[in-house]
Amino acid sequence: RPLQLIVENLPGLVELSVSIAAHSLDDNQFTNESARIIGNLQHLRQLRIGIANLSVGWSQIGDEAAYRLAEMPTLESLSIGMTYWISESTNVTEEGLKVLCRKLQLRELNISKPRYDTDGNTYADSVAVAIARNLPGLVVLQANLNNFGSEAMKPISSGLL
Repeated sequence: RPLQLIVENLPGLVELSVSIAAHSLDDNQFTNESARIIGNLQHLRQLRIGIANLSVGWSQIGDEAAYRLAEMPTLESLSIGMTYWISESTNVTEEGLKVLCRKLQLRELNISKPRYDTDGNTYADSVAVAIARNLPGLVVLQANLNNFGSEAMKPISSGLL
């Protein structure tokens, strides 16, 4: 309900951080439905899910949310990566991430994986190539602890320099 109130009362919002407080993980899960609601913010340029000081990222979004976020043409910065030590990764698959890369003109992207999460998504070389091919305007990429090999990093590094 809080996200719905934000959308209804702040339709011109351009930046949104949805952080999950460590003490209330069960009450603050970001879901596919959350992404559907946020998709109504027609001016949103920056969306951060689950990264904030002294909090953990916990996102249950999957490809359904990725497809909805991919329909937001003003989105320039997207963080679905989780970087804190007790957090879980996103459920967005490689295919969902590729759709985001093809449809959005992102300048910043965070798809980092948390240090101690062994079950969440880890993106491989094909995602690195999709990022390099589809996001020529990308200036910030955070992809900590993913499985990008040295061959996949070549197109990314040449595109970011």
